[in-house]
Amino acid sequence: MFEGIDHVVIAVKDLDRGVEQYEAILGAKVSRTGEPPGAGFKNAYFDFDGTQLELVSPTGDGGPIARRLET
Repeated sequence: MFEGIDHVVIAVKDLDRGVEQYEAILGAKVSRTGEPPGAGFKNAYFDFDGTQLELVSPTGDGGPIARRLET
């Protein structure tokens, strides 16, 4: 059924702080960051042998990530 995990997404309130914490925990550096136009969030990726960990953080109060973090 599954051959592996493509990526895991973790929502954080502050992307810079999240990156700092996960770099320390994982012992790895972020491979790239971005802000998809109109998505309401910015992100940072850690790459591991075919799997990625993606941190996402809201850019405002009304997007899907911001609403999820509120709950």
